Amino acid sequence: MRFRLSCLSIILFSIYTSHISAQRVINYNTIAAPTSPAESEALANIFTRRNPQNDFFYNDVRNDVSVEKILAKASGSPYVNEKFKPCRIVYKNEETGFAYYRFNAHNNEIELKENVAAEKIFSLNIDPNIAIKDLENNELILLKRVLDSKEKVSNSYVNLLLTSNTINLYRRTYIKFSEGTEATNSMVIATNDKFTPYQDYFVETENSKALQLVKPNKKSLYEIFPELKDSIKSIIKEQSLNLKKEDDLVTLIEGISKLIT
Repeated sequence: MRFRLSCLSIILFSIYTSHISAQRVINYNTIAAPTSPAESEALANIFTRRNPQNDFFYNDVRNDVSVEKILAKASGSPYVNEKFKPCRIVYKNEETGFAYYRFNAHNNEIELKENVAAEKIFSLNIDPNIAIKDLENNELILLKRVLDSKEKVSNSYVNLLLTSNTINLYRRTYIKFSEGTEATNSMVIATNDKFTPYQDYFVETENSKALQLVKPNKKSLYEIFPELKDSIKSIIKEQSLNLKKEDDLVTLIEGISKLIT
């Protein structure tokens, strides 16, 4: 069973999705981005009315009864945050309108509302120039090309944890769906459908074409920064860092960034 929120194509934008071995593959095309201050200003209040310019940012999300049935009986959730949280839309590093969002980490999709009480849900268009700023934790959620452990490149939403002149550090959250099993006989225990969350981390260095996966061990960092092996060892030892802890990983990457000229 595959779980997917269906998007209704609108006016000047279309998204095509396919699933290969549970990996979401996204092919997309977008209309030309705003190119003048006047166009950017027009996006400042993105919910005032529906028009082709607004469609640069949004796709309509269509209700799907089968999706609701799956959610009703499955354990876990496809969402990182079930409730819509306040955010700002960021276009080319400039903050525009206010909205409320929730992140579907199973479908790699950001859903938006004009306000918490609004019934209409929109889907953020897939475009690397458009980001979300969470107003509760001030983290930026951006669309980036990532190189995973299987050497496959994909477009994924990631949270920016650290930015510097030399290295950026990101967290990716993704959620997998597992189909339950029926009790075919008294010896077999039935299991429910389940959503399971996972996290991994990536670094971005100057001129990198895709984010590089950072595994929670020293070997992974030695492979990315071979010339800094001794320095990385020293930082970890002196500060007693546990790379399985996000805060400690941020501390280490921050230290490494200061060593790169």
